[in-house]
Parts: sequence; structure tokens; C-alpha cells
Amino acid sequence: MRITKSFPWLILVLAILQGCAATHTFSTAARSGDTVALATGWNQPVNKTNITAQFTDANGAVVTYGLGNPGIRTVVQLYPDPISKLMVEYATGQSNGVALGHGPTIGSYIDSGYTNYDADWNQTVVYLDLPTSLATGITNISLSGPNGALTSGPIKVNILAGTGTSNNFNVQGNGTASGSLGLLQRRNYYTVTFAGSTIPDSIQVDLTRPAGTAIPWVVNTRGDLKNVSWRDDGATNLRVILSTSHGAPLTDMKHFKFYVASGIPFAGSLAVANVVAYDASGNPVPNVLPNVSYTP
Repeated sequence: MRITKSFPWLILVLAILQGCAATHTFSTAARSGDTVALATGWNQPVNKTNITAQFTDANGAVVTYGLGNPGIRTVVQLYPDPISKLMVEYATGQSNGVALGHGPTIGSYIDSGYTNYDADWNQTVVYLDLPTSLATGITNISLSGPNGALTSGPIKVNILAGTGTSNNFNVQGNGTASGSLGLLQRRNYYTVTFAGSTIPDSIQVDLTRPAGTAIPWVVNTRGDLKNVSWRDDGATNLRVILSTSHGAPLTDMKHFKFYVASGIPFAGSLAVANVVAYDASGNPVPNVLPNVSYTP
């Protein structure tokens, strides 16, 4: 059985050097029917239920995977290793200058050119089973989500002779269990962001939800930029406290972003009850405005 692997963070560096970030993948070779992993770009708002795929093989034959097609196995958001050269060199502004090791430069390109200074750096990877009818030669794969095409052009896969096999993704140490890859896809979640003319040093936000809903789980997008402390009363109230870390002020309100997820779907909405913000001296910072959005 063959699975073609993709390494999104090396893809990222290569793509930036080519002038188009995160829309290229390595040349991929697989048999018709094999499972492949394709990097599609930054923070794509997709999961396996809202993505479509179109395959055009070397003979011009077209196969389309519509919404909910089981051939689209899962969608995973991959983050860089927090002690990778990219993260450490960008955070410290220091680089040893080794070829392809210029972390400050690459990190700056990511922030300014591709994520609009959102420090939530994740690369969206789509796992899918190739159709079994593809002719040998180059197949072009076009992936689309709610906002249109996921890449600037089709992803090319070289279809080899032979019959491929869909990967079961068995759990390590238990060859009879399968389907674990799907657990890496995001659950339903809320994104909480803030806006304001003055960037504070800390924010406290109180959130409420209807009684009897699922237990929330708060996630910090970038632990190297801010600290997140939270407490849920087990009923209807959730308090989240955000503060800058290691004495470094945040440079963009986007960095205060955090997620609220749950092991099971929320039965009702998450709402903001109160927000207070302070500067580094403990003085109130006015007009810090929260926003809550839901992703099913």
C-alpha cells in the first residue's frame, strides 16, 4: 500500500521562494486509488464536509467529488514545531544565515504577505483517495471550499501504473482499528477576537452559554505571544484572561485571538457578557471590542 506524504512547512519555504506561498505541493506520484495528502494554503475555512475536488486525468476525463464524498477523507490543520528554526529565529530575530534558514525573513513574509499579521500560522492539508479510473500520466486536482478555489492553480499528481489502495490509517500498535485520521480534523468551535485603537497588555473577557450545554475547552493560538488562563463554572459562565508573555507587548490585536471548542457540539451560542482591558501599568484601556464567530 502506498501513501504519498506532503511536508507542508518545507513546501511553505519553497513556495515563498517561488513567489506564491502555500499554494504549491511537492510533485506527487501515486497509483489510481491511492491516498494522497495535499497542502492547500493558510488557515483555509474547510473540512471534509464542505470541500469539493475535481480530477482531470491525462486523457482529459473528469471525475468530481461533490460535498460529502467519502473519497475526501479528512482535512487537518498543521502547525510548525514551536522550537523549529522558523519559529525560534522569527521570534528572536536571530538567524545563523544557513541556506533556507533565514527564519526572520521567512516569518516576516508569512505575517505580512499571507496571514495579514494573524499569528495563527496553520497549513491546511487535505487527505483524499484518488479515483480508481484515472489514466496514467499527470492528473490535475482542483480543490474548492466555501470561498472558492483553495489553491492558485490545480495540484498535479503523476498517476503511476497499477492499482492503488485506500489507506486505513490504522492506530499504531493496533492494526485492527481504523479511521483515527479523522480525529485530527477540527471540531466545531468559536473564534474570539478583539478590535480597538489601543493594544492593551491584558484582557479579561466573560462569556456565557445556555445551561446544560457542553463543557468548553479554551485554546491559545500562540503560546509564545500571550498567556491564556481560563475557568469554567460548570454552569453557564466562562472567564478567560489574556496577558502578554515574557514582557513583550503585542503588536497587533489579532494576537489576542483564542478558540473555544468542546468535546460535543454546543447546544446554544456563546456570548460576551463583559470585557475589561488594561495597559502594562494597570490602567484601563477603553473601547476594546470583542467579536465571537462560530465554525461548525
